[in-house]
Amino acid sequence: MTARPLFRKVSVLAFAFGLLFLISASGAILSFARCGVLLGQHLDQQKIDSGQISFDDVVNTGAILFTGNLSEMPGFGSETRPGFNHVIGPDSFSCVSCHNQITAPNGLVINLPGGAGDFNTNIFNGTSSLTSSAGANERNTPQLFGVGAKEQLAKEMSADLQRVQAAAVAEATSCHCIVLKELTSKSVSFGWVLANPDGSIQSGGADGVDSDLVIKPFGHKGTTTNLRTFSIDPMNRHHGLQAEEKFGTGADPDEDGVANELSVGDITALALWQATRPAPAAVLPSDLSEIKQIDSGQDLFGVIGCVQCHIPALPMDNSKFQLTNPLDSNRALTFDLADTLGLEKGADGKIMVPLYGDLKRHDMGEELSDPKSESGVSASLFMTSELWGVGSTGPYLHDGRAPTLQAAIEAHGGDARRARDSFMALSEDGKEKVLEFLRSLAITPEHVEKNLPVCN
Repeated sequence: MTARPLFRKVSVLAFAFGLLFLISASGAILSFARCGVLLGQHLDQQKIDSGQISFDDVVNTGAILFTGNLSEMPGFGSETRPGFNHVIGPDSFSCVSCHNQITAPNGLVINLPGGAGDFNTNIFNGTSSLTSSAGANERNTPQLFGVGAKEQLAKEMSADLQRVQAAAVAEATSCHCIVLKELTSKSVSFGWVLANPDGSIQSGGADGVDSDLVIKPFGHKGTTTNLRTFSIDPMNRHHGLQAEEKFGTGADPDEDGVANELSVGDITALALWQATRPAPAAVLPSDLSEIKQIDSGQDLFGVIGCVQCHIPALPMDNSKFQLTNPLDSNRALTFDLADTLGLEKGADGKIMVPLYGDLKRHDMGEELSDPKSESGVSASLFMTSELWGVGSTGPYLHDGRAPTLQAAIEAHGGDARRARDSFMALSEDGKEKVLEFLRSLAITPEHVEKNLPVCN
């Protein structure tokens, strides 16, 4: 039997009790006034760095920003539509308007800040038209649990790949010869690097990552490096709120008469709240026969080849997450991912992150291809979607076209075609075992208490 990665196992009964709290705690978008937030005042990054604002208060402010009604903030929207949404797509009043739901084992859809989004929350990238989405790349809303660990793994893997390239260049210039090395990190191959005697690098060797060898773990195309950028860009795109650290102090790029709409401290809070979201866990039934069914499904998941891309767990070398001040790289907020996200250490002391992914782009075939490339990433290339939490976060695929897990598997092509065909060749009982295993990778009640802002 395939060894199950380290999970915090939660019974379905415990999940049911958690649902009662969830349903009572969820609801309308939060009013900033209800939390005593003075609109127009922002978090001061210097006070965060000096400790005048506590870590917990920064996280809580991030929760308020994520769940709050952003239309109450000065500068929301743009000059052309003051006080309303930025005209580029199906935008919203709040982050939680889209990142807001999970599905319970009984099929009940419930609200949860940081959850995924239904099909109706899809956005359209890459179009300038105000009346048509034709030619745009459609995107479904992803869940945000465990993203701090995801960023940390990407940092470590990027550093590994860049060390391999630096070693190849050093060796090539020393021996005055051509040096070829495989680009590998945490058992994932990203192609090769070929260094010439003059220290130059032959292009075209990197696979599944940009030529700069920086893994960008966020976005379906893998185009965003960290949670700060992952916060700054959507705040501008979906809410018309510009961050001072990107657009400059005193700037008013949307010409709505409001400058400095989001401070450096605001973005720190928003990014930190996301980084501290607990990791998804396995939800296992209390019935032993059902557990055996799930374990058999996990074994089949490996046998048919899904684990080639959906690697069950990746090792994390350093669990200390640092959210750096963009204005002073010597200052950072630091916390332990293992403690905060609920990740367990193995017998050897290493943290295995059970994300079921590889942080690499793959060709998914013509049927799943986007209408156009995005940020230099070709239309058919997509990041492997991590499967932790997948049992709670339908619909599936980059555009939400698959309403069920089976439909998502059947849509796989390109690099995943062989695994897809192997799944299709299973008996109906075998398919159901695989699906039961995937449904066990869920969001649990443990994710509730750390998600709701505290209003004093």
